Amino acid sequence: HEYEADAAEAYIDLRKGPFSLRLGKQQVVYGEELGLQTLDQVDSLDFTRGLQGFQIASLEFSDMRIAEWTAKGSYQLPDFSEAGINNSVITGFVSPDYQPSYFVGNGSQVNDVPVFERIGDYGNIRRARNKIVYGAVASTTVYDVDLTANFYSTPDHIGWFSTAPVKNPFPIDTFSGSPFLGPAAGPRDFLLQRRFSREFIYGGSASYTIPALDFPGSSVLYGDIFHFSAAYTPRKSFTGNSTGVNGKAKKEGEINATLDGERYLRWSEKFPSMYLLGEYNFRSRSAAINETFMPSRGHHNFNAVVLSLTQPLPSAIWTAGFTAVCDTNSGGNWMLQPAITYKPRSNQEYNVYWNFEEGTVDVAGQPPNGRGSHLGSLDWIDAIYFRAVYKM
Repeated sequence: HEYEADAAEAYIDLRKGPFSLRLGKQQVVYGEELGLQTLDQVDSLDFTRGLQGFQIASLEFSDMRIAEWTAKGSYQLPDFSEAGINNSVITGFVSPDYQPSYFVGNGSQVNDVPVFERIGDYGNIRRARNKIVYGAVASTTVYDVDLTANFYSTPDHIGWFSTAPVKNPFPIDTFSGSPFLGPAAGPRDFLLQRRFSREFIYGGSASYTIPALDFPGSSVLYGDIFHFSAAYTPRKSFTGNSTGVNGKAKKEGEINATLDGERYLRWSEKFPSMYLLGEYNFRSRSAAINETFMPSRGHHNFNAVVLSLTQPLPSAIWTAGFTAVCDTNSGGNWMLQPAITYKPRSNQEYNVYWNFEEGTVDVAGQPPNGRGSHLGSLDWIDAIYFRAVYKM
């Protein structure tokens, strides 16, 4: 029996004129996407909470992010309406409380890694927690286009892996390699070490809401929101085929970009509008969430599509939702999630989610041997989930 109680966030806000300061344990979130992370790369994730970024798609990662003790300050700049520049804010943050992503125990229900692949990262995590996380975001609105420029410096959240060298292994291990890290050199104990290299992330976003236009059929576009975000990591750390031999991370630049569109579809004057979202994510090197190096799995890059709809019923007590995530790399593998929300009062909410994952298991290998989808290894989330929220 295991129990856990924690304070997700605990902070104080100080404001004076255009300046604001938030001190305490807090999530630092910039650029949320549905079930994906592009600019939202400041905080690590707690996978022991059941990968809720997929289990409850509409929550994004709010229940999974690991809040850190942080000082975050913002300054509101004056508007320059004559030049079409408004709502300009500069935000900076610094935290001495970096936390790596928390993994689920090997061989458990929510971890598809075989139990014999042990991870001994205790000392490495202890050293990583002393590292500094810092960054800044500049945001503004120029002629109705919302723009941001983002910069973060943080140790890698997932980390990269190497085997642990030992002088005199006992009993003698004659195993000469592993499918995870490739051939080993010399006596090695098959105990994975997770290491955390510092990364510098540069990015930005642009968002635009279509105004009322004067041409036939323009009402179809009115109110639609289009959003593009991108992040570039010049030297991202990966576990490579030779990592187990030389103990060094594989360094390659990565582009992570997302394009999405939002729309409210009005049925009638009395029936509530349906909210629609379509999203496309491209990663040049790694898969979403677990950051697996895709070339080692037989794919050049990672492509995902997310579709979502939310339909409140009259009186807004009941809401129906549906989310679909597709890994397009292997001919289309889907994770489907229909959901029902019951909200009898403003301080109470009850949810039922059903996850259905359809996909083939990912098999490593160079093309054409590599096949399968990363969604195929997530079939443990095929389940019905219940959630209750009560606000004081």
